[in-house]
Parts: sequence; structure tokens; C-alpha cells
Amino acid sequence: MKYKPSRTYEMTPLDGQSREISKEEEKSLLSKAQQLRELKAMYEEGLITKEEYEKERKHILEN
Repeated sequence: MKYKPSRTYEMTPLDGQSREISKEEEKSLLSKAQQLRELKAMYEEGLITKEEYEKERKHILEN
């Protein structure tokens, strides 16, 4: 498909069902993103070791 700037494109899920994200899910995702940014900053500043970074990163992503 060639991109045509005059048209508006919308992505839809392959299963054909649209899913709305609840406010709490959105807040959780934003919270996780912020936690990961802060964790990476601490690692880059040398405040935590690579092992601590990986362990905490895994914990954030699993919850």
C-alpha cells in the first residue's frame, strides 16, 4: 500500500474487536513507564548495580 497523505488511516486490531483501555489501566501503564525511566536513570547514574536494575525492571514489568 502506498502512503497517501490526503487520507486518514486508522489501525484496528486483527481480531476485529476494538478494546478500550480503562483509566486505571492507562494510569498503571503510565506509572510503569515512569518507574522504568526512574530506574534507568538510577542505573545510569551508578546508584544501583546492573543486577539490581535487571531484578527491579523484571519486577515492574511482571506486575
